[in-house]
Amino acid sequence: MNQLKTEELNRNLHSLPENTQLQLLPAFLDMRSGKVYLSQFANGDLAPVHVYDGLPDKILLRNDMKLVSGFILNGQFLTHQQAAEKLSDTRVV
Repeated sequence: MNQLKTEELNRNLHSLPENTQLQLLPAFLDMRSGKVYLSQFANGDLAPVHVYDGLPDKILLRNDMKLVSGFILNGQFLTHQQAAEKLSDTRVV
């Protein structure tokens, strides 16, 4: 699991209603920079699924876009496989 160190992500997570902090939130990990981006619609609202609309243009316009889709759970980025393993061990609200 990758421990998140992105200030922006931490601000976004802390601004979420308390009950959503225990949910899996769709997100993308930029393998080039190590930054994690919550999946958002173009208007900034959190998306319930993985969408590219809210990603910064500088990422979308790169020729070597290296994004990993996954989820945020309790402040950690999890790949799909890691999330599946975590869910098999723990009940998530």
